[in-house]
Amino acid sequence: MFIRRSWRVLRISRKHRFTLTAYVIAIVIVYMATSFMVRCQINRYSFTGSLPHSDTCQPVADGSMVQLCDSIFQCFSGSLWEHTSRNYLQDGHFTGCLYPDYRHPVPKIVHYILLESDFNFIHLISIFSVSTRIKPTAIIFHSDFQPNSTLWKWAVRNIPELEYRFVAAPRESGGVQLSSVQHKSDVLRLEILLQYSGIYLDLDTVSLKSIDELLGYDFVMGRDSSNVLNNGILIGRKTSEFLRLYRNGYSLYYPSCWGCNSVLRPNRIARRNRQAIHILPPDQLIYPSFNRRTWMFHKNVLDWRNSGAYFAHLWDGTHHGLIENVAELTEAKIKVLDNHFGEILRDAWFGTSEIIYDDRSRLLHEIV
Repeated sequence: MFIRRSWRVLRISRKHRFTLTAYVIAIVIVYMATSFMVRCQINRYSFTGSLPHSDTCQPVADGSMVQLCDSIFQCFSGSLWEHTSRNYLQDGHFTGCLYPDYRHPVPKIVHYILLESDFNFIHLISIFSVSTRIKPTAIIFHSDFQPNSTLWKWAVRNIPELEYRFVAAPRESGGVQLSSVQHKSDVLRLEILLQYSGIYLDLDTVSLKSIDELLGYDFVMGRDSSNVLNNGILIGRKTSEFLRLYRNGYSLYYPSCWGCNSVLRPNRIARRNRQAIHILPPDQLIYPSFNRRTWMFHKNVLDWRNSGAYFAHLWDGTHHGLIENVAELTEAKIKVLDNHFGEILRDAWFGTSEIIYDDRSRLLHEIV
């Protein structure tokens, strides 16, 4: 009724009404398309400072047309994102509207943290694997004490990128005392990346292959489960917006909640800031996931060689009763450790995952 009266008031004939309606619809479509392109352009490139060109643009999802269309609609409608982001973040496929900028990659500086603990053979294998497979420009070992063991001295002599840097562990966050050494490390790793940029690794991770293709992103984390982002590996620039929000989240620190700040909060931040982080699916950045960690101590269960993962996670401290004290493992013991745990360690240290019965040893020889 209203529309009919409007036509009469405007004195528009019936034969022109269809043409005018078509013009209005066309204008609305053009406006919506332009808004979409501007929105996605801003989301994709505001955090990299780069413009789109052929050698930096990569798919926003896994390549399927369905996910690509969904990603387009997510860019177009912020409200739709609120309804669809949970599925994408849980599956780990959606990476936001951020494209990598390989012209200004994250510096290949690897950071480790060791607080209130001794340097052991697993730590040495982790550092050795990074040196041989990632080939960083520097490996900075942040600790509140100077290691002086035989293993550490071997590492310093044979891994030229390695350097020690004293660091005082933080004591509080948001006015609340940090309740454990693990929580101190959680805060410290963020502060280190804010100062230096680079790659943070837990000392119980083992490098499986190069990570060069990840260094173009502003910030990278791996999904562990539906609501958890694993903070055992962090890759990012010190100017990262996500890194800043992640660290600021500790202004509300929950000492009695083990993972609220470290692994649950970044997941919530990612839902609201999809353009600031690149999230890899479970078992792709770090392998295996927490729920499958006990499988490491069996044989013929995990196909870690063909997983495509960048790192293996040994989950130090979470396998009580499944293996002897990890800190007491030696070169001789890992030679005959007949499970996936032993395979990964031998592959990184000796270059073979097979059980070793001879007397070969790296520790008795200097690397040339």
